[in-house]
Parts: sequence; structure tokens; C-alpha cells
Amino acid sequence: IVGMEPTGHYWINLSKWLLKQNIEVVTVNPHLVKRNKENRDNTQSKSDKKDALVIADMVKNGYYSEVRYTSESFEKLRVLMSNRDVVVKRLVSSINQLNRW
Repeated sequence: IVGMEPTGHYWINLSKWLLKQNIEVVTVNPHLVKRNKENRDNTQSKSDKKDALVIADMVKNGYYSEVRYTSESFEKLRVLMSNRDVVVKRLVSSINQLNRW
């Protein structure tokens, strides 16, 4: 079983590859990792080694979620919606700018 934080987009390809290798992949809540890291040694210091230990401890104790992947069409739809939001914001900004002129 491999545990990881689902932050950014870097974990997705690794998790898909691990699943193809028949390795169980789980995710842990990044906010809980941060809180548990501070509780571990009463400092807010951050390091990859410390993060790995906290994540491993959380997985060992069962504080994780199963990874759920969405279909390819859903992923494409999500990208299209995100692109639409960007275009709409630019359009509104341009209209506002024209009105000010």
C-alpha cells in the first residue's frame, strides 16, 4: 500500500502507474498531514523526510481515503469548464475595460 498527499497534479500519474502494477494507492488529507507534522515534534519545520514519516504513520493507522478516478470524458469536461471560466472572466474584464474607456 502506498500513501500520498493529493496536492498539485504530480501524484496522479504515479498513482495510475502504481495501480497498473497492482499496488494499492491511498491518499491522506494534506491538512491532517500538516497538523500531525506539527504535533509530532512541536515544530512547524517542513521536510520531505518528516512528511513521509507522517504520511506513513497516518496510512498505518488507517487515516486515508481510497483513490477514485473519474472517466476520461469527465476529465475532459472538467478541463472544458475550467477553460470556459477563464474565457468568461477575460470577457467580463474586457467589457469593463471598454466601458471605462
